[in-house]
Amino acid sequence: MTTNGDEVNILETVLKNGFPKEFDPLLNCVNSNQDKFNLFTAITSTYWSENLHSNLIKAILDCNELGNTDVISAFLSYIDAEFNYNSDKDEVVLFREFPVKIKKVYGRVDVLLKFKNKENEKESVVIIENKINGAQETEKQIEKYLNYFEVNNISVLKVVFMPKVGYEEPETWPKNVGKDKLVVLPAYNNDKKEKSLHNFLSNYIGKFIPKYRYVIKQYIGLLKMIVDNDLSKTQKEDLKKIFNDPSQKRANLITLFEQVDKAKEEWNNRGKLIFEELQTELINNKLDFGWKSFGQYEVYCTLIPQTSNTFYFLTDRYIPSPLIEVGYYLKDGVTEDSSSNFINNLKNLAVVSDNKLEVSAKHYPNHWVYVKIPVDYYRSVEDAVESFVNIAKRLIENAV
Repeated sequence: MTTNGDEVNILETVLKNGFPKEFDPLLNCVNSNQDKFNLFTAITSTYWSENLHSNLIKAILDCNELGNTDVISAFLSYIDAEFNYNSDKDEVVLFREFPVKIKKVYGRVDVLLKFKNKENEKESVVIIENKINGAQETEKQIEKYLNYFEVNNISVLKVVFMPKVGYEEPETWPKNVGKDKLVVLPAYNNDKKEKSLHNFLSNYIGKFIPKYRYVIKQYIGLLKMIVDNDLSKTQKEDLKKIFNDPSQKRANLITLFEQVDKAKEEWNNRGKLIFEELQTELINNKLDFGWKSFGQYEVYCTLIPQTSNTFYFLTDRYIPSPLIEVGYYLKDGVTEDSSSNFINNLKNLAVVSDNKLEVSAKHYPNHWVYVKIPVDYYRSVEDAVESFVNIAKRLIENAV
């Protein structure tokens, strides 16, 4: 499964090899308490994100992952696609973020089912546009897709538009195109008779091979959960009381705003929290290699200046930031190769992805290269501190 986020390792292992024995106590708990446990919320903090859902939708329909030809046939029937799919005659490939380009107009289809007839090589597609988390449509989004496949002589069977709940047509549906190709398939619908991704999976779970049905059940639970996280009837009634009762409105709103502001203020200091915990851990590890304060900045650095393994950790004392800066001194001056090597090595040490780090490197005579690492990459304070301590140990022992 092609996924982004912290769910990838555990989920892929489970899908390929089943649950390890260490999961037995957890699974016993799950089987007896299904409603209170969800695999996806347990292994990822991004269970609400569209990327995760698009990855799972692709996996559910992909014969190389969770799906099979019976699931594909059932899905085509469910969305009323008039296509006589024959697994012996038709090749089917699933894509994530399928790129479309006409001249200088670009776009990416969230999930694409592409069929190719082995005899006449005619191609047909089903476009799935996932808006479970309410992402905005880009300019002429659907029109881009339809134009691309028309230009390439590929038949569009259906465009499946997937909001979280309810019937919500795409704003970018072209005016000159009939809506016979449009299928609005919400992620969840309370009415079991109405079409939704949740109801499709519930109705056709028997089409999946047994070892994957547990994962499908858990995803069905997740779809209900993300809807349940919307305002409940009780919450709506409480809010109505606040707005409708002038005597209560001001006091309640002030209290609410104060609580929200306090929580926001505390959360904004998460970088400083990690930095202070790091300071304590460095001392505990006898790596208290130096502390200096430069104006508004707090800095931990090596005591021997201008050597091949002089480095520092830095955070802003007054302006909250979720970033901790790691600076490194290159005694021969900064070159493209040396800064690139340091940055790549640091990414590996910090266990972060390749694309969201703020990097600054200046050429000779400036000898410093530094990388700003977001603390939000880590699952916990302990994981973040451990990562930065490992960076310190490596930089003290060896120049990278």
